[in-house]
Amino acid sequence: MKYRIIFQILILFSLSEGGFLKAQDKPDDFPVLKGPYLGRKLPGDTPEIFAPGIISTRNIEFKIAISPDGDEIYFTRQQGRLRTILFTERTVDGWSCPRPVSFSGKYMDEYPTLSPDGRKLFFQSTRPIPAGLNTSDFRRGFRFWVSTRSGEDWGEPEILDARVNIGICITTVSSEGSIYFFRSSPPKIMMSKWSKGEYSEPVQLSPIINDDKYGATAPCLSPDNDYIIFASGRPSFGKSDLWISFKTFEGSWNEPKNLGSSINTEFSESAPVLSPEGKYLFYTSQGNIYWVDAKIIEELRPKE
Repeated sequence: MKYRIIFQILILFSLSEGGFLKAQDKPDDFPVLKGPYLGRKLPGDTPEIFAPGIISTRNIEFKIAISPDGDEIYFTRQQGRLRTILFTERTVDGWSCPRPVSFSGKYMDEYPTLSPDGRKLFFQSTRPIPAGLNTSDFRRGFRFWVSTRSGEDWGEPEILDARVNIGICITTVSSEGSIYFFRSSPPKIMMSKWSKGEYSEPVQLSPIINDDKYGATAPCLSPDNDYIIFASGRPSFGKSDLWISFKTFEGSWNEPKNLGSSINTEFSESAPVLSPEGKYLFYTSQGNIYWVDAKIIEELRPKE
Protein backbone atom coordinates (compact mmCIF):
# COMPACT_ATOMS: atom_id res chain seq x y z
CA MET A 1 0.00 0.00 0.00
CA LYS A 2 2.80 2.43 0.93
CA TYR A 3 4.52 1.90 -2.41
CA ARG A 4 1.26 2.34 -4.33
CA ILE A 5 0.66 5.71 -2.66
CA ILE A 6 4.22 6.81 -3.43
CA PHE A 7 3.74 5.71 -7.03
CA GLN A 8 0.52 7.74 -7.33
CA ILE A 9 2.24 10.84 -5.99
CA LEU A 10 5.14 10.41 -8.43
CA ILE A 11 2.65 10.21 -11.29
CA LEU A 12 1.03 13.46 -10.21
CA PHE A 13 4.41 15.19 -9.92
CA SER A 14 5.49 14.03 -13.39
CA LEU A 15 2.21 15.15 -14.91
CA SER A 16 2.47 18.56 -13.30
CA GLU A 17 5.96 19.02 -14.69
CA GLY A 18 5.46 17.40 -18.07
CA GLY A 19 2.17 18.87 -19.20
CA PHE A 20 -1.32 19.85 -18.11
CA LEU A 21 -3.99 17.20 -18.03
CA LYS A 22 -7.14 17.36 -20.08
CA ALA A 23 -10.36 15.91 -18.69
CA GLN A 24 -10.04 12.74 -20.76
CA ASP A 25 -6.39 12.30 -19.73
CA LYS A 26 -7.11 11.50 -16.08
CA PRO A 27 -4.58 8.77 -15.20
CA ASP A 28 -5.80 5.40 -13.98
CA ASP A 29 -3.75 5.84 -10.81
CA PHE A 30 -5.15 9.26 -9.95
CA PRO A 31 -6.46 8.80 -6.41
CA VAL A 32 -10.19 8.78 -5.70
CA LEU A 33 -10.80 12.00 -3.79
CA LYS A 34 -14.19 12.39 -2.15
CA GLY A 35 -15.57 14.81 0.38
CA PRO A 36 -15.13 18.57 0.81
CA TYR A 37 -11.76 20.11 -0.09
CA LEU A 38 -10.61 17.07 -2.07
CA GLY A 39 -11.22 14.86 0.95
CA ARG A 40 -8.33 16.41 2.85
CA LYS A 41 -8.17 16.26 6.63
CA LEU A 42 -9.33 19.65 7.85
CA PRO A 43 -6.57 21.89 9.27
CA GLY A 44 -6.22 23.11 12.82
CA ASP A 45 -4.25 25.98 14.31
CA THR A 46 -1.08 25.05 12.41
CA PRO A 47 -1.05 25.93 8.68
CA GLU A 48 -0.65 23.00 6.29
CA ILE A 49 0.06 22.76 2.58
CA PHE A 50 -3.25 22.26 0.80
CA ALA A 51 -3.62 19.04 -1.22
CA PRO A 52 0.12 18.29 -1.68
CA GLY A 53 0.92 16.50 -4.93
CA ILE A 54 -2.46 17.45 -6.40
CA ILE A 55 -2.83 21.22 -6.15
CA SER A 56 0.41 22.17 -4.38
CA THR A 57 3.19 20.47 -6.36
CA ARG A 58 6.85 20.99 -7.15
CA ASN A 59 5.75 23.76 -9.49
CA ILE A 60 4.72 27.17 -8.18
CA GLU A 61 1.05 27.48 -7.20
CA PHE A 62 -0.73 30.53 -5.82
CA LYS A 63 -4.07 32.35 -5.42
CA ILE A 64 -6.84 29.86 -4.87
CA ALA A 65 -10.53 30.56 -5.57
CA ILE A 66 -13.40 28.38 -4.34
CA SER A 67 -16.95 28.32 -5.70
CA PRO A 68 -19.79 29.23 -3.31
CA ASP A 69 -20.92 25.59 -3.05
CA GLY A 70 -17.34 24.37 -2.56
CA ASP A 71 -17.54 22.04 -5.55
CA GLU A 72 -15.02 23.87 -7.74
CA ILE A 73 -11.49 25.01 -6.88
CA TYR A 74 -9.39 27.27 -9.10
CA PHE A 75 -5.74 28.23 -8.72
CA THR A 76 -2.69 29.49 -10.61
CA ARG A 77 0.16 27.17 -11.56
CA GLN A 78 3.43 28.38 -12.99
CA GLN A 79 5.06 25.83 -15.27
CA GLY A 80 8.33 27.14 -16.66
CA ARG A 81 7.56 30.69 -17.79
CA LEU A 82 3.84 30.10 -18.37
CA ARG A 83 1.17 30.74 -15.76
CA THR A 84 -2.14 28.98 -16.22
CA ILE A 85 -5.42 28.93 -14.31
CA LEU A 86 -6.36 25.37 -13.42
CA PHE A 87 -9.44 23.95 -11.75
CA THR A 88 -10.76 20.76 -10.21
CA GLU A 89 -14.42 19.92 -9.72
CA ARG A 90 -16.28 17.61 -7.38
CA THR A 91 -18.38 14.96 -9.15
CA VAL A 92 -20.28 11.85 -8.07
CA ASP A 93 -17.09 9.90 -8.80
CA GLY A 94 -14.87 12.22 -6.77
CA TRP A 95 -12.71 15.24 -7.55
CA SER A 96 -11.33 15.58 -11.06
CA CYS A 97 -7.65 15.84 -11.87
CA PRO A 98 -6.70 19.56 -12.11
CA ARG A 99 -6.79 20.88 -15.68
CA PRO A 100 -6.77 24.32 -17.34
CA VAL A 101 -10.02 26.27 -17.57
CA SER A 102 -11.33 26.50 -21.12
CA PHE A 103 -9.85 29.94 -21.85
CA SER A 104 -6.43 29.47 -20.22
CA GLY A 105 -3.17 27.90 -21.34
CA LYS A 106 -2.01 30.13 -24.19
CA TYR A 107 -1.26 33.41 -22.43
CA MET A 108 -0.04 34.33 -18.99
CA ASP A 109 -3.19 34.00 -16.86
CA GLU A 110 -3.20 34.27 -13.08
CA TYR A 111 -4.98 35.28 -9.87
CA PRO A 112 -8.45 33.74 -10.40
CA THR A 113 -11.14 35.40 -8.27
CA LEU A 114 -14.78 34.36 -8.25
CA SER A 115 -17.74 36.65 -7.70
CA PRO A 116 -19.78 35.74 -4.60
CA ASP A 117 -22.46 34.09 -6.75
CA GLY A 118 -19.88 32.08 -8.70
CA ARG A 119 -21.08 33.42 -12.05
CA LYS A 120 -18.03 35.53 -12.90
CA LEU A 121 -14.35 34.62 -12.88
CA PHE A 122 -11.98 37.58 -12.72
CA PHE A 123 -8.28 37.19 -13.51
CA GLN A 124 -5.35 39.09 -14.95
CA SER A 125 -3.70 38.18 -18.22
CA THR A 126 -1.25 39.26 -20.89
CA ARG A 127 -3.65 38.26 -23.69
CA PRO A 128 -3.98 40.88 -26.44
CA ILE A 129 -6.39 43.79 -26.15
CA PRO A 130 -9.46 43.24 -28.37
CA ALA A 131 -9.55 44.97 -31.74
CA GLY A 132 -11.33 48.29 -31.75
CA LEU A 133 -10.07 49.41 -28.35
CA ASN A 134 -7.41 52.06 -27.95
CA THR A 135 -4.37 50.19 -26.66
CA SER A 136 -2.91 53.40 -25.24
CA ASP A 137 -5.78 53.48 -22.73
CA PHE A 138 -4.54 50.28 -21.11
CA ARG A 139 -1.35 49.65 -19.23
CA ARG A 140 1.21 47.23 -20.62
CA GLY A 141 1.62 43.66 -19.42
CA PHE A 142 -1.10 42.20 -17.23
CA ARG A 143 -4.64 43.55 -17.51
CA PHE A 144 -7.94 42.72 -15.81
CA TRP A 145 -10.34 40.35 -17.54
CA VAL A 146 -13.59 38.63 -16.62
CA SER A 147 -15.30 35.51 -17.92
CA THR A 148 -19.00 34.89 -17.31
CA ARG A 149 -20.32 31.39 -16.81
CA SER A 150 -22.15 30.08 -19.84
CA GLY A 151 -23.97 26.85 -19.08
CA GLU A 152 -21.44 24.40 -17.71
CA ASP A 153 -18.43 26.30 -19.05
CA TRP A 154 -16.95 29.80 -19.09
CA GLY A 155 -17.58 32.34 -21.81
CA GLU A 156 -15.00 34.25 -23.82
CA PRO A 157 -13.08 36.58 -21.48
CA GLU A 158 -13.82 40.31 -21.73
CA ILE A 159 -11.39 43.04 -20.76
CA LEU A 160 -12.50 45.37 -17.98
CA ASP A 161 -12.92 49.07 -18.56
CA ALA A 162 -9.65 51.01 -18.86
CA ARG A 163 -10.75 53.16 -15.92
CA VAL A 164 -10.22 50.25 -13.52
CA ASN A 165 -7.46 48.56 -15.48
CA ILE A 166 -4.78 50.46 -13.58
CA GLY A 167 -3.64 47.93 -11.01
CA ILE A 168 -2.57 44.41 -10.24
CA CYS A 169 -4.65 41.39 -9.31
CA ILE A 170 -8.33 41.70 -8.49
CA THR A 171 -8.34 39.58 -5.34
CA THR A 172 -11.80 40.22 -3.89
CA VAL A 173 -15.27 40.89 -5.25
CA SER A 174 -17.74 42.10 -2.62
CA SER A 175 -21.35 40.98 -2.29
CA GLU A 176 -22.38 44.24 -3.99
CA GLY A 177 -20.05 43.58 -6.94
CA SER A 178 -17.30 46.03 -5.99
CA ILE A 179 -13.80 44.93 -6.96
CA TYR A 180 -10.75 45.24 -4.71
CA PHE A 181 -7.28 45.19 -6.21
CA PHE A 182 -3.92 46.84 -5.68
CA ARG A 183 -1.51 48.91 -7.66
CA SER A 184 2.24 49.25 -7.41
CA SER A 185 4.59 52.23 -7.03
CA PRO A 186 3.75 52.57 -4.22
CA PRO A 187 1.60 49.52 -3.39
CA LYS A 188 -1.92 50.66 -2.49
CA ILE A 189 -5.22 48.80 -2.19
CA MET A 190 -7.93 50.23 -4.44
CA MET A 191 -11.69 49.73 -4.68
CA SER A 192 -14.14 50.34 -7.48
CA LYS A 193 -17.90 50.13 -6.96
CA TRP A 194 -20.22 48.38 -9.41
CA SER A 195 -23.27 50.51 -10.14
CA LYS A 196 -25.69 50.74 -13.06
CA GLY A 197 -23.67 48.35 -15.18
CA GLU A 198 -20.25 49.95 -14.81
CA TYR A 199 -17.36 50.37 -12.39
CA SER A 200 -16.76 53.68 -10.66
CA GLU A 201 -13.48 55.56 -10.61
CA PRO A 202 -11.18 53.56 -8.28
CA VAL A 203 -10.44 55.02 -4.87
CA GLN A 204 -7.80 54.14 -2.29
CA LEU A 205 -8.74 52.51 0.97
CA SER A 206 -8.01 54.24 4.26
CA PRO A 207 -4.42 55.38 4.95
CA ILE A 208 -4.53 53.19 8.06
CA ILE A 209 -4.39 50.23 5.65
CA ASN A 210 -2.48 51.86 2.79
CA ASP A 211 0.56 52.76 4.86
CA ASP A 212 2.66 55.29 2.90
CA LYS A 213 5.95 53.66 3.84
CA TYR A 214 5.20 49.94 3.69
CA GLY A 215 2.14 49.73 1.47
CA ALA A 216 -0.57 47.08 1.23
CA THR A 217 -1.48 44.46 -1.38
CA ALA A 218 -3.67 41.40 -2.04
CA PRO A 219 -6.84 42.39 -0.17
CA CYS A 220 -9.32 39.76 1.02
CA LEU A 221 -12.64 41.18 2.21
CA SER A 222 -14.87 39.15 4.53
CA PRO A 223 -18.34 38.17 3.22
CA ASP A 224 -19.95 40.58 5.70
CA ASN A 225 -17.50 43.37 4.79
CA ASP A 226 -16.56 43.64 8.47
CA TYR A 227 -12.84 42.91 8.14
CA ILE A 228 -10.11 42.84 5.53
CA ILE A 229 -6.97 40.69 5.36
CA PHE A 230 -4.06 41.95 3.27
CA ALA A 231 -0.33 41.58 2.74
CA SER A 232 2.10 44.30 3.77
CA GLY A 233 5.80 44.89 4.28
CA ARG A 234 5.21 46.45 7.70
CA PRO A 235 8.02 45.38 10.06
CA SER A 236 7.33 42.03 11.71
CA PHE A 237 8.24 38.46 10.79
CA GLY A 238 9.20 38.50 7.11
CA LYS A 239 9.36 40.31 3.80
CA SER A 240 5.58 40.38 3.51
CA ASP A 241 3.15 39.36 6.26
CA LEU A 242 -0.59 38.95 6.42
CA TRP A 243 -2.45 41.59 8.44
CA ILE A 244 -6.07 42.12 9.41
CA SER A 245 -8.14 45.22 10.03
CA PHE A 246 -11.69 45.21 11.43
CA LYS A 247 -14.37 47.74 10.61
CA THR A 248 -15.58 49.88 13.48
CA PHE A 249 -19.21 50.71 14.31
CA GLU A 250 -18.65 54.04 12.58
CA GLY A 251 -17.61 52.29 9.36
CA SER A 252 -13.89 53.10 9.44
CA TRP A 253 -11.01 50.62 9.58
CA ASN A 254 -9.13 50.07 12.83
CA GLU A 255 -5.40 49.65 13.34
CA PRO A 256 -4.21 46.51 11.47
CA LYS A 257 -3.01 43.51 13.47
CA ASN A 258 -0.45 40.95 12.35
CA LEU A 259 -1.90 37.43 11.95
CA GLY A 260 0.98 36.09 14.00
CA SER A 261 3.93 33.73 13.84
CA SER A 262 1.84 30.62 13.21
CA ILE A 263 1.04 32.01 9.74
CA ASN A 264 3.72 34.59 8.96
CA THR A 265 7.32 33.49 8.45
CA GLU A 266 10.65 34.97 7.45
CA PHE A 267 9.47 34.62 3.84
CA SER A 268 6.56 36.32 2.04
CA GLU A 269 2.94 35.42 2.70
CA SER A 270 0.29 36.76 0.35
CA ALA A 271 -2.95 36.09 -1.59
CA PRO A 272 -5.26 35.45 1.40
CA VAL A 273 -8.61 33.83 0.59
CA LEU A 274 -11.46 32.75 2.87
CA SER A 275 -13.39 29.55 2.27
CA PRO A 276 -17.06 30.09 1.30
CA GLU A 277 -18.32 29.26 4.78
CA GLY A 278 -15.55 31.33 6.38
CA LYS A 279 -14.06 28.47 8.40
CA TYR A 280 -10.67 28.30 6.69
CA LEU A 281 -8.05 30.78 5.56
CA PHE A 282 -5.99 29.99 2.46
CA TYR A 283 -2.85 31.87 1.48
CA THR A 284 0.35 31.56 -0.54
CA SER A 285 3.87 31.12 0.81
CA GLN A 286 7.05 29.89 -0.87
CA GLY A 287 5.23 28.76 -4.00
CA ASN A 288 2.65 26.65 -2.17
CA ILE A 289 -0.96 27.15 -1.13
CA TYR A 290 -1.54 26.76 2.62
CA TRP A 291 -4.71 26.55 4.68
CA VAL A 292 -5.46 26.94 8.38
CA ASP A 293 -8.45 27.16 10.69
CA ALA A 294 -9.80 30.71 10.50
CA LYS A 295 -10.65 30.93 14.21
CA ILE A 296 -7.51 33.03 14.63
CA ILE A 297 -9.55 35.83 13.04
CA GLU A 298 -12.07 35.78 15.87
CA GLU A 299 -9.25 35.69 18.40
CA LEU A 300 -7.95 38.97 16.95
CA ARG A 301 -11.35 40.65 16.71
CA PRO A 302 -11.62 43.64 19.07
CA LYS A 303 -13.68 42.94 22.16
CA GLU A 304 -16.77 45.07 22.52
